[in-house]
Formats: sequence, structure tokens, C-alpha cells
Amino acid sequence: MLERRGVAAAVAGCGLSRPRFAATALSSVLRRTESGPDMPTHERPRFLDLRRVAYPPGAIASIVHRITGVLLAIAVPFAVYAFTRSIAGPEGFAEVAAWREALAVRLALAALVAAFAYHLLAGVRHLLLDAGVAASLRAGRRGAWLVLAAGAAALAAAVAVLLP
Repeated sequence: MLERRGVAAAVAGCGLSRPRFAATALSSVLRRTESGPDMPTHERPRFLDLRRVAYPPGAIASIVHRITGVLLAIAVPFAVYAFTRSIAGPEGFAEVAAWREALAVRLALAALVAAFAYHLLAGVRHLLLDAGVAASLRAGRRGAWLVLAAGAAALAAAVAVLLP
């Protein structure tokens, strides 16, 4: 640990107007970092239960936006494979068209269509917020609820179309 006189000399060499106060502040900072944080351990929360946190609609919309982005990124290699297979020739196209008969593929397509629609709408919402449009708290909540409702409607429409 630095001595107070050495810290004062170092601070005085930096050109500070009150090296004595700066040395006291620096030594107290050094003591705090050596002894741990200022908050006693008995006042710290033991854990953070994310299921009990009440998220505002904007946070939910943002989290779902990120999740749909991850789903879409994961789906890209499969979509590229299906596309290259379908343009390889008539037999490849028939093979990819036959995949649509499987229930799992139809469910995945419905989820991807809904994820794309939601991600697009939430992305436009984020762009508008960045531009300052509807940046008030009330308008932001209303926009988040609107995007969440539109995403639910897109999911219902995709399921209705792809799962007859």
C-alpha cells in the first residue's frame, strides 16, 4: 500500500490544486478496494429471481425481438440448404416440396414466419424510437403493446395458413 506522503507527492506532481484532499480520497479508495465493497454482505440480495421481476412491455418486446433474431439466424443455414436443393433440379424441388407434408416442418415454418414478422415490426419500432418518434414513456409502452399484439396475430395467421 502506498504511503500517504508518497500519494500526496504523486498527486501534487499531477498538478492538482489540493493534493492533501486528493491523497486522502485516493487512500480511502485504496482501502475500500482492498477491504471489499462498501455494502456489508448481509444487505446484499442472495439471488435475483427473474420470474418474479415485473418487466415493462418495452422490455418484453425487446427481449422477444432478440429471441426472434436468434431464431432467424439459426434458420439461415437450413433455408440456404433448402433453397440450393430446390434449384438443383426438378427432383430436388419435389423433395423440398415433399418436406412441407411433415407436421414438424409446418410448425417450424409457422414459427419462422411469425418470428420474421415480429422481428421486422419490432425492428421498425426500434428504428422509430432511435429517430425520436414516439419516444415518450406512454407512446413507447403503446408501441410495445402494439408490436406484441401484431406478433401474436402474425403467429395466429401463420399457424392458420400453414397448419390446415
